Amino acid sequence: MLWNSPISEERFEAMARRLDLQRGSRVLDAGCGTGEMLMRLAERYGILGVGIDRSREAIQKARSASATRFQDAPIEWFDGDAATYPGSGFDAALCIGSTHAFGMGADAFGLALEGLARRVKPGGLLLVGEAAMKRRAPAEYRRLLKGFPPDSMTHASNVETVLKKGLQLVTSWSSTDAEWDAFEYAHQAAAEKAARERPRDRQAQEKLEFRREWIEAYEIWGRNTLGFVVYLVRVP
Repeated sequence: MLWNSPISEERFEAMARRLDLQRGSRVLDAGCGTGEMLMRLAERYGILGVGIDRSREAIQKARSASATRFQDAPIEWFDGDAATYPGSGFDAALCIGSTHAFGMGADAFGLALEGLARRVKPGGLLLVGEAAMKRRAPAEYRRLLKGFPPDSMTHASNVETVLKKGLQLVTSWSSTDAEWDAFEYAHQAAAEKAARERPRDRQAQEKLEFRREWIEAYEIWGRNTLGFVVYLVRVP
């Protein structure tokens, strides 16, 4: 997986074009993971970036890949808390499937919008990806989802949150079944491979057991229940 979200490469390219970045634009990626999105923006548009993630391992991978792909250093990488990062004055900010960096539960989306908006220049853009329920989760599927996302967290409620924060919704993209299938089965393949290669690793075997239960639930309920939407938002 290039990034830990149900977004195809073609979809990312479309989203990147709408950011209207220029050479030297400053871009923040909160919850950047291994940094693929930020590095692609740097390769295509010559942006200057900052990537933050709580996973030290992910940031180490991002630094290593960045050193291989760039002669200079257009991106700074930090392992830490995006919510407390002091930087500001960015032209755009990303947070794709990582709103938990700003808080947990249904409030995380609003908190992420607020946190990112404070760090972006007036007129700048936010690209934020979040879960959105398509319908109420059946009890069997809710057992796996647990409390998040709640049934009340829909695309419509997310849009309302954007507007209540005083932000302008520019456009949005909903992940397709094909994007979800690619995402879920990439996770499944990784779990199967890890369990085969480490047959005595209890953690790998337990993860595989969970993934097998999850993929069955995905096929029965998940495809028609759990959505993912990326919102392009302008800061006044």
